[in-house]
Amino acid sequence: MGVAWKQNLLADVDSGTIFSALGEVVLPTGNYARGLGQGTWSFETHALFAQIMGDWFLQGDVFGAFPAGKGLANEAHGNFAFGRTFAEDEGWGRAWSPQVELLTTHEFAPGAKLQWDIVPQLQVSLSTRQHVLASFGTRIPLNDRGGDRQTQFVFYLIWDWYDGGLLDAW
Repeated sequence: MGVAWKQNLLADVDSGTIFSALGEVVLPTGNYARGLGQGTWSFETHALFAQIMGDWFLQGDVFGAFPAGKGLANEAHGNFAFGRTFAEDEGWGRAWSPQVELLTTHEFAPGAKLQWDIVPQLQVSLSTRQHVLASFGTRIPLNDRGGDRQTQFVFYLIWDWYDGGLLDAW
């Protein structure tokens, strides 16, 4: 779980382009003994972008992660998704977005390798206002398999509170 602040730096509706910067504090909510999280706070800086191309989209996030715990390596990440949105009511109702995301991670530690994963997934707007979204998919390691790099079920839930209450427009 994280707490973040995002600021749009460029938003051009006519070209379908957006670029943002984000700062985040990631809370140590996982169980470190079971391989869920690092057991410490982490600070992240993100550069995010997206481009709409008709019904298709390309979006990405390049970021650095800086864990607060001693002996933990800083990391660089790149996440890039390509997909298409299908929406009701000429784009103003519920929407479904199948997509494929390519993930890269590199720890800045001796002997660390660049890791690649692919994530086929589906994002669904739970509200017709599209301010409450859920996504689920499968994260599949493309290299360096074994150990803790196994295929995983992944999901997220987003609530854009500025656009309405959690239970509005269902």
